[in-house]
Amino acid sequence: MVRGSLEALRRPRVGRLLAIAFVLATAAATTVTAVRTADAWSQAEAPQRAVRDFLQASLDGDVEAALALVTDPDQNRSLLVPEALDADWEIDGLSLIEPVRSLGPGSNAESATVRATVRGPEDTVLSADFALVGGGGDWKVLDPFGRVRASRALVPYFEVNGHRLELSEFDDEALVLPVLPGLYTFFSEEISVLEPAHGPLLLLGDQAVEIGSQTQGAYGGTAPFEPAFKLRDDIEEPVQEHVEAYLEDCAARAGVEWPPECPFGLAASSLDERVAYSVLGTVTYADAAWTVAEHPEAVLTAPAPRFDQGPLRLTFRSEGSLETVVHVVSTHGWDYYGMPETVEYDPPAEYVFSCPLWILDLQVQITGDGGFAIAPVPEPPEDEWSIHTADPGTKCW
Repeated sequence: MVRGSLEALRRPRVGRLLAIAFVLATAAATTVTAVRTADAWSQAEAPQRAVRDFLQASLDGDVEAALALVTDPDQNRSLLVPEALDADWEIDGLSLIEPVRSLGPGSNAESATVRATVRGPEDTVLSADFALVGGGGDWKVLDPFGRVRASRALVPYFEVNGHRLELSEFDDEALVLPVLPGLYTFFSEEISVLEPAHGPLLLLGDQAVEIGSQTQGAYGGTAPFEPAFKLRDDIEEPVQEHVEAYLEDCAARAGVEWPPECPFGLAASSLDERVAYSVLGTVTYADAAWTVAEHPEAVLTAPAPRFDQGPLRLTFRSEGSLETVVHVVSTHGWDYYGMPETVEYDPPAEYVFSCPLWILDLQVQITGDGGFAIAPVPEPPEDEWSIHTADPGTKCW
């Protein structure tokens, strides 16, 4: 009886020990799973944190902090300055779209891709993907910059968010410049004959969207964003006034030969032909005076599309006219018998001619203060040398 009672007492104790062992094993397994889950979450969170820190530094205008989070901080700093940034946007969300993975056997480096979404004025949303390299808690964003093209083909300076860049300080005709994520308003200051063809832009990596639009596009790399222009609506009268002043100035300074910056009018050889109709021979002039009898009607052509922006050319709806008074001191020709003959005039003989005002290639040039001036187009293509095909000298009378 005693032995049976002892065995009965032992059975519950063994059961309890087995239950305790099961609980401990389950707890250990749960702990391992939790640690692994935490590690996986930490791995996924670290790249997102790096992108968030980069965007937040850009939003705060802390350029140095933003550049410290990229793989190549050695960039052209012309637009990587706080003065070029606008903080009217916010970080809307981040997600890991390409999981953390090793860059190869034996490498401690890892890669990941994070998709960021930002929100600007008028509820404008923009998303872009950022590649990262690193490992552990040290992650860097790979080339996260947007890129804009600054060309002096139309405007001699570049202005964004009130920050102005003088393009004459650079040797290149056009620059491709990196920018941080943010809101960018190009050429907010008034330009005399031009205005931006688009509103403010939200830029994020190689993506851009115009504020108020939901259609985003890719820029960057070989296709940076370049601001486009259109003609202002109120320019016809001031352009005509500038053209007339330019022509009047040229006529006032012209003599037998015209100033080289005035690509119209007659050269001395053409005057010889006009005078020679009366005196038959080559001519020596005392002087020549010009006036604009009638001004042509000028029309400014619209700027070319992006990446093909050339001069703002002037065309003319109507032909003007010039009047010239020349004084001849001598002519050199042949007499009735074909012998050389020189005839001198004292006082000089006066000839008056009327000629059409043929305009060669003229353009509107934007000046550094945002105004404009009239100037010849330098070295126009041979097949575009004149908007006219006739010799201007043949129509004087």
